[in-house]
Amino acid sequence: MGAGRLWRPLLVGVVMACYGCGGPAQSKTPPSATLLLDAQEAIRQGDDAKALELLNASIESQPTVWNLMERARLNARLGNDEAAKADCQQMLQVEPTTPDAAWIEAELKKPVGKRFEGKFASPPSHREAM
Repeated sequence: MGAGRLWRPLLVGVVMACYGCGGPAQSKTPPSATLLLDAQEAIRQGDDAKALELLNASIESQPTVWNLMERARLNARLGNDEAAKADCQQMLQVEPTTPDAAWIEAELKKPVGKRFEGKFASPPSHREAM
């Protein structure tokens, strides 16, 4: 299973831990999480423009480390370094101890085509969870 396919179960687990498993007495999945999952699917399908639109909507709904990291990573992959750096700063405002912001900033020092490869393909939070 590729690193990209591991994101969905991990995110679903986080959403379930935060919001419960559903049922009549519990709230539904937040729109920000649904939009993030849709954005990740668009990325897998190669539709970066749609993914960026969905990530923007997810962040507008509720900024989280997850949606900010995904947008920062997409922007970094596309060579939009300033936008990626801004997302990293916003990630740190949401979660000051996240190691993922530093990971993306380190990847920004590499040429665009060499980012997020090999052992650095997954964020530190994902590698720690495995």
